[in-house]
Amino acid sequence: MLIIGAGIAGTVLGIALARLGVACTVVDRGVDFRPQFRGEIIQPYGTLLLERLGLLDRVQSVGCARVTRFVSAFPVLDERPCAELRLDQSTDLPPYAVTCRHHLLYGALRTGLRQASGVELLEGWRVMGLSRRADGRWGVDLLDPAGGRARISSGLVIGADGARSLLHSVADFAVRTAEASTWLLGKVSRIAGPADATFHFCAGRRWVAYLFPVGKDTRRVSIHLPSEAVPRDREAREGSFARLLDDAGRALGVQSAGGEPVEVLQAVPAPVLRAGIRCRDGLCLIGDAVGTVNPITGHGLTLACHDAVVLADAITELGAARVQEQGALAERLAGVDAYRQAVQHYSDLLVEGCFAPWSDNRYRQLAAGFGAIPRLSLLLQDAPWLEQLIQTQRRISEILAARTEALAGDSQPQRRGCLPC
Repeated sequence: MLIIGAGIAGTVLGIALARLGVACTVVDRGVDFRPQFRGEIIQPYGTLLLERLGLLDRVQSVGCARVTRFVSAFPVLDERPCAELRLDQSTDLPPYAVTCRHHLLYGALRTGLRQASGVELLEGWRVMGLSRRADGRWGVDLLDPAGGRARISSGLVIGADGARSLLHSVADFAVRTAEASTWLLGKVSRIAGPADATFHFCAGRRWVAYLFPVGKDTRRVSIHLPSEAVPRDREAREGSFARLLDDAGRALGVQSAGGEPVEVLQAVPAPVLRAGIRCRDGLCLIGDAVGTVNPITGHGLTLACHDAVVLADAITELGAARVQEQGALAERLAGVDAYRQAVQHYSDLLVEGCFAPWSDNRYRQLAAGFGAIPRLSLLLQDAPWLEQLIQTQRRISEILAARTEALAGDSQPQRRGCLPC
C-alpha cells in the first residue's frame, strides 16, 4: 500500500495503519519543515483522535497550547456583544482544543511516523508517474534524492499530497477549482508571561481576525479578508496588511500584551477545491486532495485527521484482498463525508456573510447572531443567511458529538479500528 504525501493526513494515516497492523510505504518529497502560515488549531474532536492514536502527548511536547475557551466579539461599534464557550464545562465534547505552530506540529507527527512499526518512509523521494499494470496493480515511478530511478507496485495508492494531487489527473477525479476567495495573513508575537487558553474571534468590517496561543509564551493574530479588498500593487498591499494587522491587534487587545513580533508572514490566498469522488480504480484521496476548506473555519487539520482515521478503519475492515476489489472501498466509505460537507457549507456561509458590506444595523444583527452561536438558541428574523449559519454550526456540533460518543465507546481501537463509522 502506497501513500503519496506525508503532510498531516498522510502521516496520521500511516500511523493509524501501523497501529492496526497494516504495512505501508509513505513517499514525500520534503525532508525538513519550514515555518508556514497554515492550519494551527486542532478542534476538540481532533485532539480525541490524536489521543487514541497515541500522538497527543507527542504533539503537546513540542510546545503546543491548550485552548479551553472560545470568545467572539464585534468591536467596530461602540456596543460590544460577545459570547463565550467553555470547552472545559462541555458535556458532549473533549475538554480542550490544541493550537500549535504548523511546522512544529508537522515535525512531531513526522517523528511518530518514522518510529511506527511497519511503515517505510521515503523522504526526499518524488513520484514521477503512475500507470496501470495488466494485473490491475499500479506501477509507480519514483526518483530518489540522488537522482536514481525506482519502480514499485501497489494495489492501492492513496493521494495525501494536497490540493494539486497527482492523482487528480491520473484517475480523472471530478475536481472543481475556483479562484481564491479570501486572503490570510498573520503575525506571531512573544508575550510577557504565559499565553492564556482563549481563542478570540473578532469580526470587523469586511475582515475577520483570530487571536490564539501557539505556544507557552507566543500568540498568533491571523486575519481573513476578501480577495477584492486586497490591493493588486505589492507595495500598497503590504502597507494595507500592516495597517490591518495593527487595527486587528488593537481590537483584540494585543497592544497591551507586550513583546515584539516574532514574525509577520506573507499573506496567501486561500485555495478552493472540491473533489467529487474519494476512491476509484485502486486510488484514494484524503485531506486537501479531497477538498480544501477555507482556513476561516478552523477545521482543516481536524478534517485531515478524520479522513486518515476513517480510511484506515475501512482498509482494515475490508482486508488486503477486498480493498483491491472494484468499488469495495468506495462503497465502504459512502456516507462518511457528513462532517466535511457541513464544514464546507459553513465556510461558504462565513465567507458570504462576514465579508458583505454591512450597514450599522445589519452589523449589529451579525454580532448578535454570532453571539448566539455557542448557545445555538437565536434565529434572527429577516436574516436567512444567519439562520443557515447557525443551523450549520448545530449540524457540525451534532456530527462531532455523535462521533465523539462512538469513539469513546470503542474500548479496543487496536482491534476494531480507530473510529466507528
